[in-house]
Amino acid sequence: MLRARRYSAGMSLFGAMLALVVFGVFVAAGFEWLEQRARERVVKLAGAQAVALSDAVGSWVEGSFEARLAAAPEEATLATVRSAGVLAPGFAPNGRDAMGRRLRILTRSPSAGVLDVLVTHDVAAGDGWFPSGAVLGVRGDARIGVVPPDVNPPELRGPALRVPVADFRSDHGGAPALRAIGVLTRHDRQSVFGDYLYRGAVAGLAGANRMETDLDMDGHDVTGVGDLEAQTMTLEGDLDVGGGLRVTADLLIGGSGRIEGIATVVGGLNTDTARVAGALDAASGIFSGEVRARTLVATGQASAASFDTSGSLSAGSATVSGPVFAGSVGTGSATVAGQLSSGTARAASLTADEVDVSGTVDVVGALSSGSVRARNRVEADNAGFSSLVVGTCVGC
Repeated sequence: MLRARRYSAGMSLFGAMLALVVFGVFVAAGFEWLEQRARERVVKLAGAQAVALSDAVGSWVEGSFEARLAAAPEEATLATVRSAGVLAPGFAPNGRDAMGRRLRILTRSPSAGVLDVLVTHDVAAGDGWFPSGAVLGVRGDARIGVVPPDVNPPELRGPALRVPVADFRSDHGGAPALRAIGVLTRHDRQSVFGDYLYRGAVAGLAGANRMETDLDMDGHDVTGVGDLEAQTMTLEGDLDVGGGLRVTADLLIGGSGRIEGIATVVGGLNTDTARVAGALDAASGIFSGEVRARTLVATGQASAASFDTSGSLSAGSATVSGPVFAGSVGTGSATVAGQLSSGTARAASLTADEVDVSGTVDVVGALSSGSVRARNRVEADNAGFSSLVVGTCVGC
């Protein structure tokens, strides 16, 4: 009986020791499980922080899109984004996320008018923590991913994301790093400005008042125009401009043109009549009616029913079916069916019904006219008149 009690007592001690071992194993496993769950919560929090920062950065980018596009590639600081008032107070006060990694904001422009923005974090040397759980159950999972360490070339991968990041890494010294979280967004003029042409200026959005396609007014008027600049302009009716007009190519007007300021046409100008309070400058001008301007400059041909200018008339050649009234005339050749009245006239050849010049008539080639009245001097290689009355004649 005594031997049985001793055996029973020994078995109780052994059982107690075995229970302690089993308990220790369960406790260790429990601590490991709790630590793993804690790490998962930290990773998910880091993913949520990256998405929240991406939302704030998106607001900042859209408020200064043109400047960000011009500056790309750039790395923005948290302080810059914070100063724009788009970050929640107290967000990442030390500039690091829940994983202890430094947050970074990177941009690059893959093509004209497009800006890619990546919110990520640094990964220190020897940091083997791969936050795969950051993409699970996080708002904005369509744009969040991680950079797997075993994928070459590197990619940002998530539930709905698979994007190469080699160009980002080239522009930003290897960022995003392997094992990094990344939230990628793309901004372009369409997404920033929408389909609207804004009535007033929008701070930071210079393109908000710029048309990016043809504008069809469907017969309605555009009024109150100041300066008007165009590459090519074709009008079926009249042109009436209160300010200046500059056309970098051709200007074709089906009716008449009236311009209060200066008219500059790099190409040809074709209209019925033209009235310009300032200067008229064109490569060539063809008018079926009259032309009135302070000065008229045409590097090519100028053709009209009549020219009336208080300043100078300068053209490669001039053909006028009616009279010409100008302060001075300078042209390669001039053919005037009516009267030529000017302060001075200089031409390679001049043909007119009647020439009345208060100053000098200087013709390198032929001068042909029904009558010539010059109060100063007439010079020409040869001259032909129906009648000629002179006070004095030298070399006749």
